[in-house]
Amino acid sequence: MGRSRSAAMRLVRELMSRPEQHGRPTSQRYPVLVVTGSRGSGKTTLLTELGERLDQNVPYARLDLESSRHASVAQLLSALAFQLNRWCRGYGYLRFPRLAAANVVIALDLDQEDRPAARRTVLATLQQRRKLDALAQILETAAGDALNAAQLPAAVPAGLIGKLTGALVGWASGWRWTRVTLGRFLTWFKHQDRAPDRDEDPLEVLVDLNLWAREGADDHDRYLLEQLLCRAFLADLRAAFRTRRAQEWSLNCVALLDNADTLLGRRFLDRLTDTRQQSDPDPLTLVATSRGLLLDRVDPADVAALTDRDRNYAELRRRLEPRRPRWLRLRLPDLTEAEVRERVAALGKRIGDDRRIAHTVHRFTGGHPAAVRLLVDALRAHAEDRPELAELLTRQEPHGLGQEQRLCVADRMLHRLLQDQPVELDFPELTVLADLITCAAARTEDDGLWLAGQRRLHAGDGTPLTEIKAAQLWPEHGNLLRRLLLRRLAERPETDVASWTGVFGALREHSPAGSVAARYYALAAGDLAAVATTEAQRLSEVDTQVWLAELHQVTAAPNRLPHREPAVAEVRALTRDLPLSDRVQCATAGLVAALWLDADPLRRNTRGELYQEIDSFCTDLATSSGAAPTVLLEEARRYHRLAEQS
Repeated sequence: MGRSRSAAMRLVRELMSRPEQHGRPTSQRYPVLVVTGSRGSGKTTLLTELGERLDQNVPYARLDLESSRHASVAQLLSALAFQLNRWCRGYGYLRFPRLAAANVVIALDLDQEDRPAARRTVLATLQQRRKLDALAQILETAAGDALNAAQLPAAVPAGLIGKLTGALVGWASGWRWTRVTLGRFLTWFKHQDRAPDRDEDPLEVLVDLNLWAREGADDHDRYLLEQLLCRAFLADLRAAFRTRRAQEWSLNCVALLDNADTLLGRRFLDRLTDTRQQSDPDPLTLVATSRGLLLDRVDPADVAALTDRDRNYAELRRRLEPRRPRWLRLRLPDLTEAEVRERVAALGKRIGDDRRIAHTVHRFTGGHPAAVRLLVDALRAHAEDRPELAELLTRQEPHGLGQEQRLCVADRMLHRLLQDQPVELDFPELTVLADLITCAAARTEDDGLWLAGQRRLHAGDGTPLTEIKAAQLWPEHGNLLRRLLLRRLAERPETDVASWTGVFGALREHSPAGSVAARYYALAAGDLAAVATTEAQRLSEVDTQVWLAELHQVTAAPNRLPHREPAVAEVRALTRDLPLSDRVQCATAGLVAALWLDADPLRRNTRGELYQEIDSFCTDLATSSGAAPTVLLEEARRYHRLAEQS
């Protein structure tokens, strides 16, 4: 297991703890843990490993909120309760009688015009169900299709959802609604844990519940229904953990919610977290996975994130006092270069220099776990002819990956990263993919959204800005998706109005004259002469440290160069015919070209020689340009060390 997942496991364990007070474990008000990361970053794998560790240690439930996107909040609550109701060593069976009673009433066909008759029907039905030997069956029925998204233990045979009551709920045959228990549960509906002196008629509440659940109910009724069901669910959990046998339960039960970015996922978590804030702490630890969209609409004051200075949640909580965030963000880090090298080295020497290959793979993928795994598999499959990574991306993905249709490696990566977008890789002109390819040219999100508004550059009526933002082309960590889309942009013919030069030209004109952005886009468009001339002039006008920092930003521009020659030869070919008038301009042009090639993550061959060339250009400028020589010489030494390491 990766180090990042180990840290996440420890954090979940901390959020499950029930510290003792007066000799008894007590519930704490913990935030919802939201594990974020892009597609393929390991979020689902983390939940799988968590489920394996939780199984038969504490009651837990797991749902995929993407697979159950057509369910309802009520069905999700019943699906969670049904799974938490499974027998667990040390805990036995958790009972959910309030939620079950509510679901029994929801299923009734009541005459809402005759309230007294509706009340009598509710009471009679609950009294009749006191002999029901399967409370869990109520939950299973109420959960509906939501249980299809449940991740049940491997011990439960596939295709037996309809028979799970008999397989998993052995206690139910010995449990009855008695007059005492029925009265106690009905009494709860009078106050619903909101105010002890609240005195609503419980039968009236249940008749209203039935009304709110009817087809065609408005948003307000649906809100009232979901709020009451959340209260019942949490009340049942608190009651289960207050029994005598719960005196030894030192850990919460856990709900694992995968892909919580859906509309249903956000609604469900909003309802549940709002209800939790309005009542006593409950013994439930919530872990949700997100690709980053779940918390977009949440008040930032309600969100906390673990930083490098926080070794655990307890330290974070002390640092945030007296603030009590409702959400805790944990981003799964990408693989480090050392971790990538471990995976590449496992292929053996038949693929060549594993250190250089790992460096290239890491630079291109940003350490994205699924992309690294795919490239390592492809390297293994094509080890005989040792293709460069740029060529490897064009090869077909290896056999045996369980895909219905084999794609080239680059397209498989793109397909996985864009699973949330309505794209069709084979027909990009018909989908949002065409606009994503165009917007990938932008250096920043602001520039990308401006570009999305230029209708002449887009397919059809253009893609809404919300969908461009949702693709997350400009994340804080890594830009693998953008690199893959830029490869598609480079393939467009020059006759296309949104060709490589057309799009970068538009961005160049949009940017303030002389700005870093304008120079970046000019270089991407291939105007090395203009950029070299400008940089040579700026070297004598601005602070050398500032000049060097901006130069690295400018030369981070993408390119579509063929890279058929060794790096040093390519630098000379790029600068050979430029109209350069003096030594400073020549050295500056060479430095711009060399840094530009070095910024290309696929440019692996002879990188050591390229570093030597950069060292030489920086040294030349230190002695001839009149700029601060110490800054330039330090930069030269840095690249000299990199050359030796290469």
